[in-house]
Amino acid sequence: MDFGNESDERAREGECRVRELEEQVRNMSDVMKKQRVESDRKLTSLEEEERLVDSFWHRLLGKMRLSLGVCSWRRTFKTNLC
Repeated sequence: MDFGNESDERAREGECRVRELEEQVRNMSDVMKKQRVESDRKLTSLEEEERLVDSFWHRLLGKMRLSLGVCSWRRTFKTNLC
């Protein structure tokens, strides 16, 4: 009879441990999902920032090229007049 009680006790302990491990897995899964969402938000934010910086540089360089082109045209035009 003692053997039966021992095996029942071990079975209950094993089931309890399984429930604890399942709970840990669920918690870890939730944490990973939250981290993935946060990571995706940061990535999206960084991509948007990169697009804004690229846009700024393209506009600035475009204005500089236009300005250089006008200066070059003025120099050429003045030289031809003299």
